[in-house]
Amino acid sequence: MISLKSDLLRRARHFLRTISQPSEITLSGVQLGFPDNISAKLRDALYREDYELNELHALHALLKPGDRVLDVGSSIGFLTISACKKVGAENVVAIEANPLITVLARKNFERNGVSPTLYVGMAAANTSENRKDFYVYDDFWSSSEISRKGNSGEQRIECEVIPVNSVIDKHNINVLICDIEGGEVLLLPNLNLSTLKTLIIEFHPEISSQEEIRSTILYILNAGFSINIRASTGDTLAFTHI
Repeated sequence: MISLKSDLLRRARHFLRTISQPSEITLSGVQLGFPDNISAKLRDALYREDYELNELHALHALLKPGDRVLDVGSSIGFLTISACKKVGAENVVAIEANPLITVLARKNFERNGVSPTLYVGMAAANTSENRKDFYVYDDFWSSSEISRKGNSGEQRIECEVIPVNSVIDKHNINVLICDIEGGEVLLLPNLNLSTLKTLIIEFHPEISSQEEIRSTILYILNAGFSINIRASTGDTLAFTHI
């Protein structure tokens, strides 16, 4: 539970950031830079320290020394860096499709003195295609392999495909974090989950249908996982192998 003092300090930081509008903050011990051209909503989530808070809660609850982590959808690197601080950068691998945001992610890695393995490309279970379309938005948390034509500022780019099954095998991954803006319902049902012990997945009901989400969760449960209620919050579900 957040203490009154901690909550007051967080509110004070939010107030000061709103006035000064910094493009670099310290968030849960992670020094984090981000682009200037983000929306007021995303900027406020960062300033309020709500950015990826649910995934961070699950990460702190479930990561153990010796775990080997794959962060699919690393974005500016917040969760990747948080994982490095828990298990060591040599045990962390990240995948991010947006080549522009990976430039900033690498700067954030440097700010925090970590050097995880980073693959630049779009996550897919296997590589039936070498390159695929990816849709980029100014708000980096909205970028996805799924086009949302109503969103302004959409840019289509072509990305190399990163075969996640192969990455899991190559790096002996046992913890998967996945936040890919609806792409999780396309990726996860095609992954081999047999060597994994922990999954931290953000689902996106505003993008994916209820049936797509239900089918994806059933696939995970049928692979021998259960939902860890203690580590799950909102649309972020944590699964542990039974």
